[in-house]
Amino acid sequence: MKVTVRIVGIYWKSEVSFPDQLDQSISVWAATQKAANDSGGKLLLTGTSTIHEALHKVTTPVTDTPTKRVRGVGTYRLFEDRSEPQSASIWQYYIKRPTKLADGSEALLTISIDNAAVPAIMARVQDGDVIFWRLLKIALSPENADLASRLA
Repeated sequence: MKVTVRIVGIYWKSEVSFPDQLDQSISVWAATQKAANDSGGKLLLTGTSTIHEALHKVTTPVTDTPTKRVRGVGTYRLFEDRSEPQSASIWQYYIKRPTKLADGSEALLTISIDNAAVPAIMARVQDGDVIFWRLLKIALSPENADLASRLA
């Protein structure tokens, strides 16, 4: 079985293989950890059942598609931050699964396992799936009166 792991914001993408596994026997978290383990130290993750921090060490400049912007050498880092009283950041994953359409063409269908609050350690992937991780920032309470007055 092969699965692709992408971490949005730090420009990570890799395919991981599980040659002896059957479909749906690998969790999102296990595939994500294998991507880090197979990276030769280029992807570092902290967390026990989900990502808390992700670092990607870029050693050669890469041109992004389609923006054509050059991504420089260095370490790209994203992490959960729950120190702000008015907001929190948290990692979310979703899965895109190759699906055959009625006209015979193929597309990636979004599987909303995370929307059903299934932890990454329990959600299972299938051969060909693409796991997307992204860091979200969520407002926990309204902002102060000065900000509100700018909107009036």
